[in-house]
Amino acid sequence: MVSSPTVKGASRIEAAWLESDQRFYEVPCPECGEFQRLVWTRVEWPEDKPEEAEYRCARCEQLIPHHRKAGMVARGRWVATNPGAGIAGFHLSELYSPWRSWGELADEWLKAQGNVERLRAFINTSLAELWDDSAAANVTEADLLARREAYGPALPAGAALLTAGVDIQDDRAEVSVYGWGRGEESWLMVHRVIPGDPSAPGLWAALDDFLLAPWQHPVLGPTPIHAVAIDSGYYAGAVCRFADERRGRRVWAVKGMAGRRPVWPRKQSKAAKGRVYVVGVDSLKTTLQARLRITEGAGRIHFPTTADLAFFEQLNSEYLRTEYRRGVPVRVWERRKGRRAEIWDAAVYALAAVYGLQSHGVHVDVEAARMDALRQAGAVQGQGYQVYRSKFVGR
Repeated sequence: MVSSPTVKGASRIEAAWLESDQRFYEVPCPECGEFQRLVWTRVEWPEDKPEEAEYRCARCEQLIPHHRKAGMVARGRWVATNPGAGIAGFHLSELYSPWRSWGELADEWLKAQGNVERLRAFINTSLAELWDDSAAANVTEADLLARREAYGPALPAGAALLTAGVDIQDDRAEVSVYGWGRGEESWLMVHRVIPGDPSAPGLWAALDDFLLAPWQHPVLGPTPIHAVAIDSGYYAGAVCRFADERRGRRVWAVKGMAGRRPVWPRKQSKAAKGRVYVVGVDSLKTTLQARLRITEGAGRIHFPTTADLAFFEQLNSEYLRTEYRRGVPVRVWERRKGRRAEIWDAAVYALAAVYGLQSHGVHVDVEAARMDALRQAGAVQGQGYQVYRSKFVGR
């Protein structure tokens, strides 16, 4: 069996590895000769210079430059850590690879920060280690309440794009609007409940009025919502008609599907009551849940003081668990008992809309860079919006 590990508790290669003699490759330090397993925590680099990464010896604490790695690996040896097992098992990461430098790995690590999918790929494939996503469920409502900030109703200066996620229920629509900045740092602007019957035009007119209302930005001035993802799980026909009539404003009908699939598809799918984008909600939820733990920089989610305990109870309404299907471990999302989840679902679809924009050639980091350039050029309020008008309005 040859494989990269996947998720802790649900990886077939992990189960086979635990039954093996668990051999690790140890290499000698070129300074003191101490044999040791190469681990990521001992790779170091100067600030902002990942290409200069070196390895610090576990015994003599000397920094070892990358050009000495080949000689270390050539003199290495396999060491079994579970010698009583009758099955041979070998573990090897890209830290030993002749094709990847420690500097390249350090650069990849830094670029993965704030992006859960890239970080998980790095952990699994580059480090050959298990991804433990259970820790992401440890955030509490009290933690999130303590992180609230005083901002709004105007957009923060760092928000370059706006997306909305919409969840449709039998008697209402629930909408979350998020601003997005560099590194997909985000700000919840509002969660709005719009009462009404989805089978009647009144609800859809009220929803449209809400989505059309501009948001004030210190550089861009009146700024539109750039993309909207509406869950078509309920009243699919009405959702698809509403979205189809507003394609020029990037209002999209979406359908969440579990399992291994892209967060945003290349094209729409034909459904019984219209065309929808089938999005990979497992990946979206994993990313969103992990970001609830980020407190600084890329990927962080900011919350205004208007968000209350009931809001965070819904935002923290699901968790990952492992179940076995025909003996095979499968990771599934489970609702916490007694919790509603409209706010969680709306946040998931607002994030999906970001990737929908990306598939249409609009990237958050690019727009953030353009906005920064306008700010540095001293653009007056509202002048910057003209840059966006041709891109987001009337198409």
